[in-house]
Amino acid sequence: MIYDRSKWFRMVLGRKEVGKRIAKARRSRGWTQRDLAEAMGVSWHTVVGWENGVRFPQTRYLGTLANCLRRSLDLILLNRGRNARHWKLVDGSS
Repeated sequence: MIYDRSKWFRMVLGRKEVGKRIAKARRSRGWTQRDLAEAMGVSWHTVVGWENGVRFPQTRYLGTLANCLRRSLDLILLNRGRNARHWKLVDGSS
């Protein structure tokens, strides 16, 4: 059986709360929704869905999201870990 972590996150975490934290972090960087979408390689509508709590970011995007927003996943998903360092991409890109 394949364990779907994204499904677990959706059950445990409130999509609206996570969306608010994504929007807040994006605005603190001075980015528009389109800027974040372009940096992540997703559509603008995807970012709008995340921020409005309509959908939850897929597991494969969580590390990139944290990196782009310069926040830890703990802070984005759970609103804790303010002193945690943001995730680094393993492939060497910055």
